Amino acid sequence: MISASELKGVLGMMPAFATSDAVDIRATQTIAVDNLRDGVDKIIKDGVQNIATTGTYGECYNLLFDEFRTLAVATAEAVRKRVPLFIGCTSPNPREVVQKMNFVKDLGAGGVLLGVPYYETLHVQDARSGFTMTSLTSSRVLISLFTTIPRITNSRFQSQPSKNW
Repeated sequence: MISASELKGVLGMMPAFATSDAVDIRATQTIAVDNLRDGVDKIIKDGVQNIATTGTYGECYNLLFDEFRTLAVATAEAVRKRVPLFIGCTSPNPREVVQKMNFVKDLGAGGVLLGVPYYETLHVQDARSGFTMTSLTSSRVLISLFTTIPRITNSRFQSQPSKNW
């Protein structure tokens, strides 16, 4: 896991690098891995100092879990720890969030992006509870929260580490 002091410069948000048949509802492997590898290499060589993928541009609800794994593994392999890597784990299903976060930690990514699914309006207490529960049930990984809830964005968010950390 990386620390905040190791983060500097530009965080480049990369696309999912979809295959030409990604619009087909029957498609089950829609990650263009070769394009992804080439794109990530170019992003790093062009000077981006941090990379993030699978944000809330649609990947959180459009990718099957197998596709998420393909994208995460291919990205981690392409990055080769040359820059910090953040992989988004937002999902409408909190159990899937935990599953994704544990998978990402095992990959050795620097951290995860975690947001409110569909930017749904939540009561502050519910959002805090959800983020706290997720962080306490997942393996230790740096979590970067992003939300459009002003009272969370502008307030202190604290949780206690679980006994498993």
